Amino acid sequence: MRFLQSFLLVSGLALAAPAMAKGTVYVVHGIPGGDLGLDADLPVDVSVNGACALEGFVFGDIVGPLGFDAGSYDIDIALANTEAPCSNDPVLSRSGIQVEDGENYSIVAHLDEAGGITASVLVNDVSLSKYAARVNVAHVAAAPRVDAQLKKSTRWWWWGSTRTIRDVGNGEIADAVIGAGDYEARLFPAGSRNAVFGPVPVSFERGVAYAVYAVGSLGSGSLTFLATTLEDVVPETASVFVVHGIPGLDLGLDPALPVDVSVNGDCALPGFEFGEIVGPLDLPADSYDIAISLANEAAPCSEDAVIEANGLGLEAGGNYSIVAHLSETGMPTATAFANDTWGNKFFAGVNVFHTAAAPRVDVKLQRGKSRYWQRLLQDIGNGEAASSSFFRGKWKTSILPAGTQDSVFGPVDLKLQGNTVYLVYAVGSLGTGTFTVLTATTEATDH
Repeated sequence: MRFLQSFLLVSGLALAAPAMAKGTVYVVHGIPGGDLGLDADLPVDVSVNGACALEGFVFGDIVGPLGFDAGSYDIDIALANTEAPCSNDPVLSRSGIQVEDGENYSIVAHLDEAGGITASVLVNDVSLSKYAARVNVAHVAAAPRVDAQLKKSTRWWWWGSTRTIRDVGNGEIADAVIGAGDYEARLFPAGSRNAVFGPVPVSFERGVAYAVYAVGSLGSGSLTFLATTLEDVVPETASVFVVHGIPGLDLGLDPALPVDVSVNGDCALPGFEFGEIVGPLDLPADSYDIAISLANEAAPCSEDAVIEANGLGLEAGGNYSIVAHLSETGMPTATAFANDTWGNKFFAGVNVFHTAAAPRVDVKLQRGKSRYWQRLLQDIGNGEAASSSFFRGKWKTSILPAGTQDSVFGPVDLKLQGNTVYLVYAVGSLGTGTFTVLTATTEATDH
């Protein structure tokens, strides 16, 4: 499309530049010096691709989350040198460690099953639920294969009392979804009922991912747990949808109402027309001034602004909708919304934006005929949004004046898929008959 091509060519904004692919890394020191006849803390220096990255890193330390550009890395670990960090010869090296975009890793220096020193690269599962915690258990101790048991201190019938992560070998990681609360952690030889370590008290909060590292040596008595919460590095960009929701008919102009959009003084979207949605765009997290003027094909963005939105702050990792629309009384305006991007494989997220010249509305979603499968997003005013999650499948959607049962739009079918967020923009004017609904989708980011 012409307007998008022009948009991509605006170099001064760097709006179309793709975000740097990044992975998230945690670095763990899991080698107790006492097992090697050295200082118990065993301070080491860590180099990454020849550059000194960690100085005086001691047993039990966990560093992260760190943002690594996607690519290949060589890591060298040497005994610490306080006068000339990273100058000693490496005692442990790993070459060609691959970091992929969007993945979450633990790089752990640890003892192998026989007690020798090694390093493992483990992939953490950080997918989340609103209602539970996710626990990653890494076996990085000098010990045979183990079962890790998490036994709840208080029994709750909907979660049971015990979770067991079975048959994890040295250098391996396994995970489980677990209810929030206080637990006792134990280690068992795989398939055995005789604990060799624990109980150790641990606590988990719902909606949080954790890593628990079993480190040290079972034989020497140095075996212990290290633990940390896990999260992905927040990207330095925000994801943005730009929506043209002003029908020209309501202003006595061309129905398509082509406009030019400037961002921070640079022409970004020439010839942007009613009903068009651009996005998601990866924009640097920053503050933006937006000006909208009637389109000038010969000299884009040269006309005086008819709508201005200044000081629009985009936070890193945020997801936004910027909508040019009519106010309740029919005047052109613009509103920025933060999109709710929660969803999982079973549930879709739905965001409804009231950006039409109309009074307050309710939005009804109905699945089948049962009242138990009916949801109502209530009392949404112009310039406001509402969101909720819905079980995947086909829902009938209607828009109603707030507090009534008389639909002014719909019902229309809305087929919802898991791991997807639906953005529904009500635009135009009820009074003139230009009222319509525009839709877009984005990937769910909170699981």
